[in-house]
Amino acid sequence: MIERIMQVRNIGAQNMYFGNNGTGEEDIIEMNNSQLQLAALSQEFYNSIRSGDQESTMQMLMKYCPDSLPHLFDLCVTKPCMEQVQGRTYFDFFLFMPSQINETTKSGTEMKFIDDLITYGKEKYLIHPLIEVFLKLKWFKSKWFYLFFILLNASFLVALSGFAIAHLGNLYDGVHRFDPNERSGWWYFLAVCHSYVSLMAFSKTYQVFKIIFKMAVDSKSTESMGRKALFINLGETIWNALKHGAIPALSGVVLYAPLDESTMRYCLAVCIILTSQMFMNILSRVPGVGLYVHMLHKVALTVLNFFLTYIFTFLGYAIAFHLILPQDGPFGTFVDATIKVKIRVFTF
Repeated sequence: MIERIMQVRNIGAQNMYFGNNGTGEEDIIEMNNSQLQLAALSQEFYNSIRSGDQESTMQMLMKYCPDSLPHLFDLCVTKPCMEQVQGRTYFDFFLFMPSQINETTKSGTEMKFIDDLITYGKEKYLIHPLIEVFLKLKWFKSKWFYLFFILLNASFLVALSGFAIAHLGNLYDGVHRFDPNERSGWWYFLAVCHSYVSLMAFSKTYQVFKIIFKMAVDSKSTESMGRKALFINLGETIWNALKHGAIPALSGVVLYAPLDESTMRYCLAVCIILTSQMFMNILSRVPGVGLYVHMLHKVALTVLNFFLTYIFTFLGYAIAFHLILPQDGPFGTFVDATIKVKIRVFTF
């Protein structure tokens, strides 16, 4: 059925192309009654994708019949002559059409289809040429905006790091060190960067609360998601809101609040760690960089699972070394012994 629907879509697209860009010598294919009915069914399928409903036809296909997705993707890639080796290839990107703006869906995104693939655990289909070409086209159209976004966040990270080192650190011996509350050039640079980072964080937090409000009001979509998925999505949404709001909040406290030097050091340390992590997440969307970030993320999860698996063995060795070895040595306290055992595991 999918193949017959896509054949009708290809006929319609071909007739439209010849009607707008043809020379007038091409043959326009007329559809019979059966093909017209399939065309109407194709339009319903297309409208279901754009509706933005929680259980659209495509989402049900991903959930209950995922093996048909590669065949559907193949049918979206056509060429005029099946015997050609080189030449033109036509892509049907109707799967990536953004959702319509209606009462329940205030905005749509072209990435919804890819988000659904990841949500349903079908990441293996992301290597299909249809999705790869679409992502490359999207990156080609929007890369300058995203590079400018990267530049803004990189400027904030440089301003935050420079302020911390100039006011509370020591870059090298003999360098001039500013007072923690002194308004130096780094202070003004950080204040300017903090202003636009706060605006971006406020916009992101507002979008997150809109999602939470929609999940609370739209009972139909929340019931279809299931209680477990609902709590997972809600937790991730709240965590994103806190993460994006913590960076401008901490940097604002450092800039404008009358803090003592010790408290300022802790606030700056946490803020720099969060900012660096956020900047790496931003860089992970750049082609050529995201692959290595994803690989390191997988390695970190593997190492964490390893330590969780052998945690009792490590604790046993830590307690044993703490009891046997001298109390004034590197294993003098239980915390030091635990850290030392983990370091030995990494060095061996």
